[in-house]
Amino acid sequence: MSPTVFETLLKYMYTGKIDMTCYKPDLYLLKGAKYLGIPGLALYLQDYMIKNDPLWVNENLPFVLQQCHSTPEFAKLVDYCRFQLRKNPSRILRGPTFTSISEKLLLSLLERDDLDMDEIEIWDKVLAWSLDKHKDFDPDVKKWSTTDIEKMYNTLSPFIPHIRFFQISQEDYFLNIRPYKFCLPAQLREDLKVRHYLPGSTVKTTILPPRVRSMEI
Repeated sequence: MSPTVFETLLKYMYTGKIDMTCYKPDLYLLKGAKYLGIPGLALYLQDYMIKNDPLWVNENLPFVLQQCHSTPEFAKLVDYCRFQLRKNPSRILRGPTFTSISEKLLLSLLERDDLDMDEIEIWDKVLAWSLDKHKDFDPDVKKWSTTDIEKMYNTLSPFIPHIRFFQISQEDYFLNIRPYKFCLPAQLREDLKVRHYLPGSTVKTTILPPRVRSMEI
């Protein structure tokens, strides 16, 4: 706990008032209130964040959920985050901290038919999440070793069945996916090649339907 946070909380404990002019949209003050056993203030701060800083909370949903989900005193903020996630699941993948989400949460997002994103964008996000787990890899994929390729294949494997590759254009596939084609099962690679050259052909891979997209006005 920083001296500034401690001083703010100590002043509240003596006066029952808190100066929000120095407030910043983060979780330090909230965690401090919980640590010092001030549940009323913790509840007030959650209300304040939801009403005054929804943009910050929404942009940092993975971080907020990760930090707060196991703390009963933060239930109101956690419930708000989960509601936002249900209402707009793509928000979490487009947030600046999406690479910090768990594999389980990422899988649950990919399984949703209402994930309102272009499929190539979803692939890019899944790839970025996976690369974040292997920060020691060479940025140039052509320089990866056999071990690197095997590790990335294993990291991506749980997500591959839930990405709707047949909804991705041939151009996007060539530019964004083909450099990592070794991460795809051989049958999927073959079926994508067939569909690119012979649209409408029967393939062995199960073709998932397009996701339900919101209507643009």
